[in-house]
Amino acid sequence: MLSRGEAVRDADGKPVRMVGSITDITDLKQAEESLKVLNEQLETRVKQRTVEMTAARDEAERANRAKSVFLSRMSHELRTPMNAILGFSQLLEYESLPPHQLVYVQEIHRAGDYLLELINELLDLARIESRKMVIVSQPVNLAAAINTATEITQPLMNAKQIHLINQCPTGESVLADPTRLRQILVNLLSNAAKYNLSGGYINISCHDQSNGFLRLCVTDTGLGIPPEKQAYLFKPFERLGAEFTEVEGTGIGLALSKQLTELMGGQVGFNSTLGEGSTFWIELPLTAEAANTEKPIPQDKAIITGKPQQTVLYIEDNAANLRLVEAMLRQQSHLKLISATHGEFGLELARRYKPQVILLDIHLPGMDGYKVLEALKTDPITRDIPVIALSADAMPIDIDRGLQAGFIQYLTKPVKMDVLHETIARYL
Repeated sequence: MLSRGEAVRDADGKPVRMVGSITDITDLKQAEESLKVLNEQLETRVKQRTVEMTAARDEAERANRAKSVFLSRMSHELRTPMNAILGFSQLLEYESLPPHQLVYVQEIHRAGDYLLELINELLDLARIESRKMVIVSQPVNLAAAINTATEITQPLMNAKQIHLINQCPTGESVLADPTRLRQILVNLLSNAAKYNLSGGYINISCHDQSNGFLRLCVTDTGLGIPPEKQAYLFKPFERLGAEFTEVEGTGIGLALSKQLTELMGGQVGFNSTLGEGSTFWIELPLTAEAANTEKPIPQDKAIITGKPQQTVLYIEDNAANLRLVEAMLRQQSHLKLISATHGEFGLELARRYKPQVILLDIHLPGMDGYKVLEALKTDPITRDIPVIALSADAMPIDIDRGLQAGFIQYLTKPVKMDVLHETIARYL
């Protein structure tokens, strides 16, 4: 019950009577109690949900870390044997082999390159799915990117006598990740060559869109894609029946190109006419900023030097990798290779021989490559020696970590012989 009362006073302020009321507030008090109970229950549920969400977030972070570790390990474990396969096949191609044996070696090398491409694409897809793909967009000169992609795919076009027509202007710049844009263009041009008719044409054209984007089109004169199969075009591992033909492929390239383009803020599309050919296009933002042209792809060539014999130290615990680099450097008569299979001995050799260049693996028994690098940089005798990482840890985060740690350059396995020669020559 709620009781209220008030005194009524006369002109002199003297109380003369009381006025009051008594109200039944049972329903109100019960409603207050119910509201209090509901609030307490809500607070309990909020706390419980917060705990659940925190646990879910922590589990997701643990899962992402596990994926990153898995990708890094898989990259390393797959690249290590590929280093030997591709490296020794490169060396055999320089030997005076009978023609039929040279063909065998070239087939091994070609199959190894294809397998490495497949490994890279699978790892890229996994990085995108785990949201670990890093895209660095910047102004890119489109003509330079097209030229680079054309150089890479020219052997495919030559094999089928494909004629390339490039109608894109030279001054256009788009906002994109230069490495990923080149990867997309190589995929589109490779497909246009592989699924084209012998003696056919590939046309590259560029069209400014009204929304500030540029559309780059790659048109082939192939057989086209049946309408009933077009819905599966950008799905991973879908080859639309091409798996039953002699045309090589995995069905990953277009799916990867689509995801990479979208990560760069663009779009991918196509149109195809059965019996006439197909056009695949990408749209990327135009930019008025000046773009750096891409560096030309290094061609195979011998390094000529007039310097006396110089020493290269290679610290590596894998015997096959040691034999491979030894054989690769044997092509350079001015280089003398010394090697160590663990970090401590490598440091001793570095102090004793003061080599001109050090090649250093990351995964070493006991003292890993980063500890070896730190010891080299803190020792007055060895701190000025250029140290080049040569590792199967090829994820972008691995390369960034290596360069930040102080490696003057970071080479990934499998390493190409001409790249190894040119890198060493740069620091002699």
